[in-house]
Amino acid sequence: MTYRNGIIADSLRKAGMPYKVIFGLQLPQLKGIASELKESLNVEELVGLGEQLHADKDVRESRLLAMAIYPPDRLSIDKAREWIADLQTREEADLLPFLLLRRTPFIPALIEDSGHPDDNLGCYAREALERFK
Repeated sequence: MTYRNGIIADSLRKAGMPYKVIFGLQLPQLKGIASELKESLNVEELVGLGEQLHADKDVRESRLLAMAIYPPDRLSIDKAREWIADLQTREEADLLPFLLLRRTPFIPALIEDSGHPDDNLGCYAREALERFK
């Protein structure tokens, strides 16, 4: 709540973001919070918190913070595919490859995944991964 930016939150809401709660945090703020969490929690705690935050589909910042704190070396290809299939917005589709997937060894396999033909966000995320190949 300390970092809440009402102007950005209102703009995102008006743009049609599907979340019930939007704090309006910007990426540098999320990365700062992620950095603090990484310093204070162990790997198992980060995995657990990352999964809890990702499961919270109602809060924009929860979903983005999950991508920033989840330890890449603990992410399985199945979990990566699950997160790609669960993307809610173009912002998530941009940030998942940038914050997390690019640090994994299975980028080529994720790019090759065909996914569901109607899965525009998943296709978009896989295309974004091309930059990190």
